[in-house]
Amino acid sequence: MSNIPQRNEPCPCGSGKRYKNCCQHKGQQRRTQSSPTPADDAAVRLLIPVGRSGLAIAAGYLGLCSCIPIVGPLALLISIFAIIDIQKSKRNGPVKYGMGRAVFGLAMGVFGCAILLMFLPFWLDLL
Repeated sequence: MSNIPQRNEPCPCGSGKRYKNCCQHKGQQRRTQSSPTPADDAAVRLLIPVGRSGLAIAAGYLGLCSCIPIVGPLALLISIFAIIDIQKSKRNGPVKYGMGRAVFGLAMGVFGCAILLMFLPFWLDLL
């Protein structure tokens, strides 16, 4: 059995009051407090994608590969969806992180689209 007294028993703190009028509520608050999650620690969020938008992660990796001309427009599209997903999560749900990755994918996607448009006439002449 546990050491927690019943509601109407004397409080173990020695105040002389009943447990329900003294320390019962303090014990309930202690039990209901949540322990810290990995998403609360910034160092863990740097290493593990806890609470990040999956689209933001994809946009970041596509941004890294956006020098390949075909990947540039895809990085641009996915990063736009990632930014929309992160903004929606701030309004009505658990907050998702990863805006930096999404913006990086957006910038590199624009760069990849520029490369594609710049070399498109050259590639069409080859066909």
